[in-house]
Amino acid sequence: MQKMFAECEPNALDCVLLVMPHADSDWAAYLDEAQDCVRNIAQAVAVDTDCVVVLPPHAQGAQNPLGALATHPRVHALFAPTNDTWARDFAPLCVQKGDSLALLKYRFNAWGEKFESALDNELAFALDAQGLWRCPLVPSERVLEGGSIEHNGAGTLLTTTSCLLHQKRNPHLSKARIEEWLCAELGAQQILWLTHGFLKGDDTDCHIDNLARFVDSKTIVYVHCEDKNDEHYESLQKMREELRAFRDCAGNPFALVALPFCEPLYYEGERLPASYANFLMLQNRILLPTFGSERDKEAQRILQQHTGREVVPIDCRVLLRQHGGLHCMSMQFVRGAIALHNLKRF
Repeated sequence: MQKMFAECEPNALDCVLLVMPHADSDWAAYLDEAQDCVRNIAQAVAVDTDCVVVLPPHAQGAQNPLGALATHPRVHALFAPTNDTWARDFAPLCVQKGDSLALLKYRFNAWGEKFESALDNELAFALDAQGLWRCPLVPSERVLEGGSIEHNGAGTLLTTTSCLLHQKRNPHLSKARIEEWLCAELGAQQILWLTHGFLKGDDTDCHIDNLARFVDSKTIVYVHCEDKNDEHYESLQKMREELRAFRDCAGNPFALVALPFCEPLYYEGERLPASYANFLMLQNRILLPTFGSERDKEAQRILQQHTGREVVPIDCRVLLRQHGGLHCMSMQFVRGAIALHNLKRF
């Protein structure tokens, strides 16, 4: 049986992939801020983990978008064209089958054909041609985004009906067929479906990584709104009740830990999808998106208390302008999946 590596389990994490925003994307209006944010993420990752940053082809021989990180021994650059920067959703998923690794490359169609995505969908193959992957890249015509699923490493996969059952993703597949596929290819024993919970401004049709995350096989942290006047209140209350009813593969309830709900943030009159659940778990640390809010430190304290890991805050307000976050920007890989020795310095 194949088994997907869960972010929350000890898995010999080897590398994190990031994609640098560029001038030919929707980041152009505030490109410097967006690139600063990605450099901050890369620097935080590279404290103890290798980081591969995909740069646009025109960056070769030009001003280095990595800045001082270009000489960092754990930061590596590759060059490939992209539409956008959401590596979580178009990078391949690492699975183990027996003693072997494979990278499952699902089709990416920009969250149900909302945006142009041809270059993003081809990125994994472009990186394969440059020798990045050490294990087979297995293509699939099924649509699946990494941010839409959350695995606990012990047989449970958590997702949302509004995303995986969306008619512009896999319209020919029933819910039962999707469950069969996820169990067969990702090693899940059960699929738990959330039917409630959303974030205003989220383009993904309610990706789970903005709502609820496993921090270990038995614990789910989730966003919780206490303001009855907030438009999210009712839906997130119902989501919490669903989480309370869920059981693990042994029939036990999960431990639930509430994360604070960031007060409303806006850009050009649009409410932004700020979520403290959109964190990245590294081997011994957690990178937490922060938003210049008084609740930043509360989220940091809660995660540190319930994981025992150092929690590193990173200001990700600029990422919200394109409706994403820190976890959305990144994809982690386990040891043996990436051939770092093939990568050249900038």
